[in-house]
Amino acid sequence: SLLSQFREAISSFFSLPYESKLKLKRNANNSRGYFDDELTKRRRDWKECLDVGVPGSRDWSAGDDADINPCLDGRNRFPVEEECPKFREVVVRYFEECARLSNELAVLMAGALGVEEGMEEEMGLAKRMVN
Repeated sequence: SLLSQFREAISSFFSLPYESKLKLKRNANNSRGYFDDELTKRRRDWKECLDVGVPGSRDWSAGDDADINPCLDGRNRFPVEEECPKFREVVVRYFEECARLSNELAVLMAGALGVEEGMEEEMGLAKRMVN
């Protein structure tokens, strides 16, 4: 399943050597990427993270460094294919599936709230209303 593939990809990433993960470290100009130095109540957390998100262009097929892809919080930084095979591919599929599911839920909630059928596009929803 996609969820199993996603979990395996995440596990593969965090199993990489520390030096490999540091190549993706977020910085003052890009808050997307790897970090292990987050503070909570001025104390360092005992966790590692990799922040990624939908590209600014909304086009996953464009390269992460493409001029159309920066967001307010930066650009995605994925490990190279040789170090973590299929990682980006699986993460993109996971994001796309989450987007599809959230859209479906929004349509159902809109219907439950009595939003008129045909208003989906105005609400930014791609699917038709469902009763």
